[in-house]
Amino acid sequence: MKRSVVLFMIITALVFVFSGCDALQGLLSPEPVEVIVEEETGEFGISKVKGPSGRTDEETAVFTWTIKDPDRQIANYEFRKDGGDWSELGLETEYAWTSYSRGPHSFEVRAQDIEGAYSFTLIWKFTYGVKYPVIITSAGQSFGVSTMAYCARQTNLEFLQDDTVLAEELTEENAGTLIIVVGVSHKGLGAKGLTLEQEKQRIRSLLDKAEAIGVDVILAYVEGKANRGGSTDELIDIVLPRSMTVWIVEESDFDNKFTRLCEKHSVKLVTMRKRDSLVEVIRDHFGL
Repeated sequence: MKRSVVLFMIITALVFVFSGCDALQGLLSPEPVEVIVEEETGEFGISKVKGPSGRTDEETAVFTWTIKDPDRQIANYEFRKDGGDWSELGLETEYAWTSYSRGPHSFEVRAQDIEGAYSFTLIWKFTYGVKYPVIITSAGQSFGVSTMAYCARQTNLEFLQDDTVLAEELTEENAGTLIIVVGVSHKGLGAKGLTLEQEKQRIRSLLDKAEAIGVDVILAYVEGKANRGGSTDELIDIVLPRSMTVWIVEESDFDNKFTRLCEKHSVKLVTMRKRDSLVEVIRDHFGL
């Protein structure tokens, strides 16, 4: 009996001591799963009747909605596109949006009653004209391309990863969207038997071919501030002006380089607070 008590005390002490270690802590008290709930703000309800979601190839999106309380007197409806400024719509409960660009979009609508109170905000999210198949490649052979591929797999996106794909391998049949993940690793280049100049020329040729056959190009930089400057910035300068969209981690734009270049070349810039948000960015872009 004493032996059992002693053994129990030893086990309890070990659990107490080692519960601070990361590896064991994960077993003893697993990380809670974060549940994100979209908070509704507003004083009364509004409901969707019609509108696109996910992927669409329609060139016009029609949105309709209704007030949940038919007795509430509405003074005005407001809408906004892609998180821009709110615009008044009067008492119309339908809106047709045309001439949007390829890629992800959002449409929001809210009501205001005669006393000035606002309803909950409705939001539709949809993606227009995304091109398949998808190829993920590297520009600089850093770890960033592996991060991109890992996140893409989390979304169930179908893609081909080819870190050194050549222009002559790109065809209309095997490529619709080309994701170029920029970041220079001289060790990575060496492992692929490439010099920096050879890598630059490969990327220039890829961009030429993509433009010739109508492939959408996305520049992704997911390494944050650490690998900016020097050779990486040289590759950014090559890829960004010929991209449709740029995906970056927020901190990597510390000098506003991405902001300036995207404004100069009319390229859509998507920023992420953390690299983990890349999964959601991929889902939004491809309507997954």
